[in-house]
Amino acid sequence: MLTRAEDITFDEWQRQIGVNLTGPFLCAKHFARVVLASGHGGKIVNIASQAATVAIDQHCVYTFAKAGLIGMTKVLAKEWAPRGITVNTVSPTVVLTPMGAAAWDGEKGDNMKKLIPVGRFAYTDEIAAAILFLLSNGADMITGADIMIDGGYTIA
Repeated sequence: MLTRAEDITFDEWQRQIGVNLTGPFLCAKHFARVVLASGHGGKIVNIASQAATVAIDQHCVYTFAKAGLIGMTKVLAKEWAPRGITVNTVSPTVVLTPMGAAAWDGEKGDNMKKLIPVGRFAYTDEIAAAILFLLSNGADMITGADIMIDGGYTIA
């Protein structure tokens, strides 16, 4: 939901924080308890956003939650790495899910794509590929990282 900062209701604030920060924390916490008790390693990949790194109009609470998620991920990575759990985030640009395509359709989306060096939004399989890599043995030495999948938006 795109809302100017001064118009964000407390209920909207709570909902966005619940979905984008509290939910991932609770999932990570309960996963870690099971994995740590088992003595086996594990991997957690949280979904953040380019909005956690760059300012995007009308994304105040979403940005706050996703930036918090990146910070939380780094703390969990540091705390759990010695016990065999890696924790990372991926931060995509707009992803062409049905919701993403609808929210960024038309002139607004066309203007946003002009700011992305590759000139388009991300496909779901591109995000999935990064997540699968972070879950693979090839990423065993990666923890606390944020993988930006934004077609160069944050470097433009």
